[in-house]
Amino acid sequence: MITKLTKFTQEIVEGKYDVKGHQYSQVIKSERIKHNMTLEEMAKGICSISYLCKLENQDIIPAEEYVKALFERVNVDYDNIDSNEAEKEFNNVLEYYFLCDFEKLRDYYLSLKFNVENANVSLIKCFYFLVEEKFDDFKREISILDDIKKSLRETQAIALIFLVGEYYWKTHQIKEAYKYMCCLEAIKIGNDKIRKMALEQRVIVSYKMKNFPRMLDAFESLKKEYFLGYPSKRQIITELIIQGFKGKDYPEQSVASIERLNFNEVITLYDMDILYYKHLVLLIAKEYKHVYTEIFDYSLQTEPRFLALIGYCAYKLRIKEYEESFLKLKNEVVYRTNDTIHSKFIKFLELKFTSKKAYELLEYVRYDLIPYSYNYIFEFYNDIYREEYIEMLCKLSRYKEALMYVLNK
Repeated sequence: MITKLTKFTQEIVEGKYDVKGHQYSQVIKSERIKHNMTLEEMAKGICSISYLCKLENQDIIPAEEYVKALFERVNVDYDNIDSNEAEKEFNNVLEYYFLCDFEKLRDYYLSLKFNVENANVSLIKCFYFLVEEKFDDFKREISILDDIKKSLRETQAIALIFLVGEYYWKTHQIKEAYKYMCCLEAIKIGNDKIRKMALEQRVIVSYKMKNFPRMLDAFESLKKEYFLGYPSKRQIITELIIQGFKGKDYPEQSVASIERLNFNEVITLYDMDILYYKHLVLLIAKEYKHVYTEIFDYSLQTEPRFLALIGYCAYKLRIKEYEESFLKLKNEVVYRTNDTIHSKFIKFLELKFTSKKAYELLEYVRYDLIPYSYNYIFEFYNDIYREEYIEMLCKLSRYKEALMYVLNK
């Protein structure tokens, strides 16, 4: 999503974005892209294309008369340009995202009015689109930022990498998220909020990639930040992930640890995230009936990710009542953009519980699930797909095909 990511990261490490960027380069390039103008169209009658390129890339400090003329071409009022345009707003949105106060972030964003397009404005939009799961809009703004990244200041450049990493892990594209996580790992991050969230991102992504040494290292670093005002909700999420890791060897201790946390109030989306991670820990400890009952207690059964957990419990326990409940509820679910990974698992379980023809499930796993799960990783789902596929091939005496699949994996 960010072109020449390695080079971009190296330039940040070398301090090339440490100097405050010239405000004009961001505005001129952003507005030119917004108006779908080529360099030639923008520069015509004002300056040379070469001069405009150097201006946009911050290679020169432009003459005032050229800047005024370029602003006039894209209907920007030169006299109202402020060097701190949207900087305060960016810091406020970053604060709300950090505190998981997404309602306040939404209300604040909708109250904003921007005079011009620049990097801070695009970053603000990215945070909002990420919270709203408007991923097409998010990618459009990232594309704009990618085009103007040479004009970014250091905090803006780091925020860009962080946001793309957030998008990839939230959409379960963990291998892509891992690349961006490694880039952030190489950078000394000065902004304390982004630094803490980058460490949290490293815990989550490393866990999903099963890179446990990296995960534990990030968690130890993150614990040092807790007393510096790290929000309790983010802290709970990371601690639940660590308990999920420990639960593989010490399930009873992990269950006891999470039961000491308070889950009585479910108010916001992030609280639901906490409950979701709690249930994942319980599933690792094989507390299937506990998870099944609690999802209904919290009335979460029509949320796709929680319905998938109900189906997972039914799959593991092979209880007919659970299977029937799952099949009835699946018709009441409304899927969002980011629910594809859960909808595929729900479809898999539906076939598993109802299909009379074995080849239907085999074909679905082979052509729909395995190619998808290569890029979209979810530990519980992927493990089941792999086990089911191998088992079905062996039942059909297709041992060579099963062996090749295992070796390739």
